[in-house]
Amino acid sequence: MDEKIVYYVNPFDPVSMLNRDRPWEQQLGQVNVVVPIKYTSMTDKYSSHDFGAYQIDSYGNILTASESYHPELLVAGQRLAKLNREKIDKLKEYIPRKTINRIVTMSPEEFSKFASLIQKGSKDFWHNYDDFFDGLSGLGIDGDAIVMIASNLPDLAWLYYDYQNQYDKIIKDAQKASLEWDRKNLDLKNPNNLHNRIKSAGSYAERILLRTELLYAAVQLADADIEQKVSETEKMITTAEENVKASVELSRNVIFGLGWALSISERESLMTDLTFEHLWDSGIAETDKSNLKNYKEKMSGFSKSMIQCAQKLVEVDEQGAADIFGSLS
Repeated sequence: MDEKIVYYVNPFDPVSMLNRDRPWEQQLGQVNVVVPIKYTSMTDKYSSHDFGAYQIDSYGNILTASESYHPELLVAGQRLAKLNREKIDKLKEYIPRKTINRIVTMSPEEFSKFASLIQKGSKDFWHNYDDFFDGLSGLGIDGDAIVMIASNLPDLAWLYYDYQNQYDKIIKDAQKASLEWDRKNLDLKNPNNLHNRIKSAGSYAERILLRTELLYAAVQLADADIEQKVSETEKMITTAEENVKASVELSRNVIFGLGWALSISERESLMTDLTFEHLWDSGIAETDKSNLKNYKEKMSGFSKSMIQCAQKLVEVDEQGAADIFGSLS
């Protein structure tokens, strides 16, 4: 009976990963780990808790991780499941079990509010006293539990901080590993790359699936490359601006010191053009930033088109075949 139950889970959703720290094959039913398009946390846009943005094929089937397709996601899910287990066991030292049950079933919005109350309370409890009690009460936590939480605020704040850091790292590590998988499987030097597997595919359905995987891999790599280049360019502009400011300030201080025999007004007159506003063209900098934003938006639109293509390969093939036969008739 258990083997007939099929579950689809996002490896970055803490709720989906509750009680899933055993090996995948030993879990209840058949657990399928979805392959995300966006590597998001529970509280991000495209929340992993709401299943996030994930890969599907031309038939509407959800693409899932396996030993041959993005196995790093299986590892990420297990890491999150073990992190959940570790932190929940620790929570039992500070909070009643029924309150833990309430916390793990909170929506992303409720959990964000809960975490914010814990953080604010740990920094300045008496100043946030009313908001703290009213806020937790509004989340369905009873008075006795609130008192226990209040008495353990420093420990709970640290527990949340540590959990969040490890949770973020799991997502970042998985995203990095996914890009490495994409590069390896698009590398023409790799004899088992997706191009060669498409050529040797034994059926039309297999070729369509492999072409879909290839498109998703290409989109992921392109998105990462664009994000990196835009980020680096933005950083270069910011760094250049900061360097000009520092140079202007240093130069003005040096000139001011060397001109000690002159009056302040005379020294200022010598440095009329030595100002940040005169040496840094803010208009050009803003134009550069705007162009970067437009470029990123255009490339994002291209990526969306590629994803739509990956999801409609059968339709595209059928249309192509109809055009060919139409030209022959």
